[in-house]
Amino acid sequence: MLGFLLAVIGGLAYLRRNNLEFLYNKNVWAFSALCFCLIMTSGQMWNHIRGPPYAHKNPTTGQVVRPSLSLDIS
Repeated sequence: MLGFLLAVIGGLAYLRRNNLEFLYNKNVWAFSALCFCLIMTSGQMWNHIRGPPYAHKNPTTGQVVRPSLSLDIS
């Protein structure tokens, strides 16, 4: 994610090398910070860091259970 962000900023700096005023714009940095915070606090990032299993098997009954939907799959 950090590499992608640096690539985007580097690409914009290269394409707009004659006019770099967007780097000093508070709204651009505020929007970027807001997006970064929302991405880092999302459930997708939690799953990416923790790596929980998609489904698990109940040891007593042998049924496969998906915890996200709480449905049993026979």
